[in-house]
Amino acid sequence: MIIPTVVAKTFLGWHGSGRTRPGRIECEVGVDTLEFVTKLKFTHETTKLSLICELLAVQLANDLGLRTADPAMVLIDRDFCESILESSDRERLERNMGLNFGSRYLHPGFGVPPVRDSLAGAELWRASEIFAFDALVQNVDRRRDNPNLLMKGNDLFLIDHDLALVSSILGIPHIDPWLPTAITFLKDHVFYKPLQGKNLELDGFRAKLDRLFVDGKLYEALANLPDEWTDGEESNLDKISKHFEGLAQHQDDFFESVTKILQ
Repeated sequence: MIIPTVVAKTFLGWHGSGRTRPGRIECEVGVDTLEFVTKLKFTHETTKLSLICELLAVQLANDLGLRTADPAMVLIDRDFCESILESSDRERLERNMGLNFGSRYLHPGFGVPPVRDSLAGAELWRASEIFAFDALVQNVDRRRDNPNLLMKGNDLFLIDHDLALVSSILGIPHIDPWLPTAITFLKDHVFYKPLQGKNLELDGFRAKLDRLFVDGKLYEALANLPDEWTDGEESNLDKISKHFEGLAQHQDDFFESVTKILQ
């Protein structure tokens, strides 16, 4: 997946009232101007590692056929910062000059899907794949009280992955990600209840995942991260690489664990 670099042009304010408070920034994209929700690399709640985890998870989701807001590298430069009138906003953005993580702002017509206890048909298949994806990247942040999903028509879009892969990096003690004990957090997942006791429809998901491992796309994504994000993060990148290497070797165990937790 090619991640474009877009240039910040107009600061529109801060997005929402959640933990990360990303910026809403209009960016120059070729001849167009598009709005991106932009997570910064240096804040109280986000770091370079947050952006690495976010970008890797979004690329993996797209490669597995799941939908996300279009990602981009948002370039914040001196001219952009000097255009901001409010001093506190300007200072915050000045600390984050360079590349930051952006997602196309999804509007209008997008809303948070209702949390339900039962699903059927295509909804059940889609929920199965999202559930398995969150197990794969150890994403603890798609819960019933905070689903981090947006919906338009029948399409679901996954958002907010800065906590993905963090368990594989910070886990003390380390738990192999294919073991049942590594995914107990899924009992709080937005789709745990509607999937409980069901046969997961994961043949297509598993085939796509196996192809990613064979093609080496996950490691290609790791290798193509911006240098300004990866500087000083070598040991964490090594842990992420080992996370995927272990999953590649233990796919049967991983899918068995995902199935068992729902029994």
